[in-house]
Amino acid sequence: MKKWIYLAVVMIALLLSACGPSYPGEISEIKANSSADDVDSYLAKLSLYSDKELESLFEGLSAKLEKADDGLFDGQNAELYATVLELNHRGLSPKTGNFTEILDIFYLYACNPWRPAIYTASPLRTFGSLQSDAANDVYIDRQDHIYIVGMTEGNMISRTFGGRDAFICTFDARGKALWAKQFGTADADEANGVTVADNGTIYVVGRMGQKAEPQPEPDPDPDPVPLATQASSTSNAFIRAYSASGRELWTDQFGNQPGSWGIDVATNSNVVFMVGRRSSQNFVRSYSPGGWLNGEDLFAGIGVEDVAVTSENYAYVVGWNQKRNSPQGFVETRSYIRTYKSNAGLLKDFDFGLANPKTGEAVKATGVALDSADRPYVVGYTNGTFGARLFGRTDAFVLRYSDSAGIVWKQQFGSTEDDQAVAVDLSPNNKIYVAGRTTGNLAGQNLAYFDVFLHSFSTSGSTLSATQIGTVGYDYTQSVAVNSANESVVVGSLLNNGSNAFAGRLP
Repeated sequence: MKKWIYLAVVMIALLLSACGPSYPGEISEIKANSSADDVDSYLAKLSLYSDKELESLFEGLSAKLEKADDGLFDGQNAELYATVLELNHRGLSPKTGNFTEILDIFYLYACNPWRPAIYTASPLRTFGSLQSDAANDVYIDRQDHIYIVGMTEGNMISRTFGGRDAFICTFDARGKALWAKQFGTADADEANGVTVADNGTIYVVGRMGQKAEPQPEPDPDPDPVPLATQASSTSNAFIRAYSASGRELWTDQFGNQPGSWGIDVATNSNVVFMVGRRSSQNFVRSYSPGGWLNGEDLFAGIGVEDVAVTSENYAYVVGWNQKRNSPQGFVETRSYIRTYKSNAGLLKDFDFGLANPKTGEAVKATGVALDSADRPYVVGYTNGTFGARLFGRTDAFVLRYSDSAGIVWKQQFGSTEDDQAVAVDLSPNNKIYVAGRTTGNLAGQNLAYFDVFLHSFSTSGSTLSATQIGTVGYDYTQSVAVNSANESVVVGSLLNNGSNAFAGRLP
């Protein structure tokens, strides 16, 4: 989610990469010490191998190792690294050698920022491929299992399908990697949102450049796929369902227009809502758990951001729109929250207005989440006075909304610099967690550029805690999720030495 600043920031960060430090034991250091060219060279050769030849090669290479991770991720064994990538790409699991042990190590480094265990007292940790990666969303289910989705431009979990692939990584409550998928087409693909139903079904949304390649693993008991995947010469939004064990259940691709992509997804186990953008329109789609389309709403705009689903099958959608104000001459940026029925029929469209109608200070809503009573809380940022005085150039805000009363309360907070709230989640005891990014000293000393911040609030709007953490690069926060013990996981992109996906635990 929230990609509209990302590309510009990446270009700035790349200028800093030559002087950026390494982070011991992390993917950023592995990238510095490994040769991606060697891996790519081996992959080009291995793509011509038969399955039997590939498994035989793995058996010979792995037999030479004294331990499972010997040289696998420090550039000393690029051929074995490439062989594991190609085996994953084809869905092969050799019975000989120590493939299971090596695969555990592979996931530990490639897909797990908390090596060797989650929830250690550590700063933001990077993970991913030897190329650019980004973590776009995180979700924690009722078992405290963790799901992270994003994009990779490298060979993260398997051989790459194209210039940019989507990925999903899953972990148990202690941080052990359970399974992971890298998927896509020959074009630009990415996963932007993830949610999980009570029965363990996982829903992922994002964009694909053309018709997706089929999953390599056979399905011994296939479910019917109610919606056909449509090929496209431009880009498609997609929604995909996985079983708890990682088996693809169904996929719907649609759009076939430039700029079509899924932004976020939410479910209450009875209905699945996804939101996204299609050319100059926003869309809201409702699905049954099995993939049947219940309905769709299209409306003008460019800034749909997030969705949350109530226990009664209603959905709240937040975002923002822009239009030029003719009398004053400025561009208005106004935010909304829209209420939907289970079939994606619009019930209400509430406009949050401008921070200052006379001068056009913007209000951008970026996230929404519900408490145990289905009351929605919205976060975002403004460059005006939207709840208190303006503290800096842009301030973060959090508010509670009601269909009957509108804005019940709102809190504006910030440093003397730029502060942007981009994600929100609630703990089981209704503690509100607001995550974002700051260039100032919001809750600590800023290290450089964007830092991550995490503030918590009561359901009445009182501030409970404030945390700020960062590195010497751009720490570009994207999402937050909270487990049953009130522990939060924040994910995003660390833009230093290229782009690295990061995850971190904040109190």
